[in-house]
Amino acid sequence: MSASHVRRGGGGMRANARKSPPKVTVPKKLARKLPVSHARANRMLGLAFGGFMLALGLFTRIVAAAIAIEMAVICFAVLYPAWSWGHHGMEYALLMGLVALGVFLQGGGRYSLDHLIGREF
Repeated sequence: MSASHVRRGGGGMRANARKSPPKVTVPKKLARKLPVSHARANRMLGLAFGGFMLALGLFTRIVAAAIAIEMAVICFAVLYPAWSWGHHGMEYALLMGLVALGVFLQGGGRYSLDHLIGREF
């Protein structure tokens, strides 16, 4: 590295730190008509109880389908242009959606509550 390169600043980490991350916005056509607080509360409750039910294996296919659909909407309607996790992209949401799709197709399995009840939904 030359001395003139060092004197001019040379970019490096400081140049990258000045760049702001891309902003993620929801298209107006997908905006909900409910107040934001109610929509956010419904999503949080749905994910919390859905994740708990999926972990227990109760209504496994129904919950996995709901999570897969939600992750698809998040990927392709909200995060689509960006791919990598470092740029607020859809990589992680797509992975979680594919895992939920796999659980939907496979079912709860032998150790799920659905299997103990004797009825898989």
